[in-house]
Amino acid sequence: MTDPASTRLLLVAFESVDWDLLAPLIGSGQLPNLAALIENGVIADLASLQPAVPALLWTSLATGVRADRHGVLDHLQIDPLSGELLPVTPAQRKVKTLWQLLADAGLICHAINWTNSHPAEPLSGIAVSDRFASISLSSPQQSWPLEPGSVSPQAMADSLALVRCHPAALDSEEIAPYIHDLAGIDLRLDRRPIEIAEILAQTASVN
Repeated sequence: MTDPASTRLLLVAFESVDWDLLAPLIGSGQLPNLAALIENGVIADLASLQPAVPALLWTSLATGVRADRHGVLDHLQIDPLSGELLPVTPAQRKVKTLWQLLADAGLICHAINWTNSHPAEPLSGIAVSDRFASISLSSPQQSWPLEPGSVSPQAMADSLALVRCHPAALDSEEIAPYIHDLAGIDLRLDRRPIEIAEILAQTASVN
């Protein structure tokens, strides 16, 4: 019988990506790591739920139950005291996530960049919320504080903050593959290179 403590489970979720996009890339050898995971694992199509609200869907995926049970209906909620619209937090979830259940069972679990996961919840391992990599190119690279609550345990926050990638650290060669004729773009009129630099930096930080 396999020792549960020696078993490893990796759940990776890509937003707005489907097999029609991934299959050609895998077939051409451009995603060798994903190809290896598929070869040694199992893949299947999942039927989505309705309404197609990201916070609702990602919470259903993490908990295994529908919104009427987990309680997350949208990415925003009304603050009962101020009436202000605020982002949904893990406190709005009425049931536990997969990683919380595994942690309760004595397994070490890490949760990284899950939708509406801020502030990061205490786990048996490390939790990094979806605001960990939040950044704007207008923020100075020399002073880039980590948003409070982005990492649990807090003792890991300073060391993890150092691995983030600032958009200003990316050069034109790293951005050029995503924009035709990058050199000919006037950034005063077209902010696409700046927006893409921010997305790439956030992705690099999460990786």
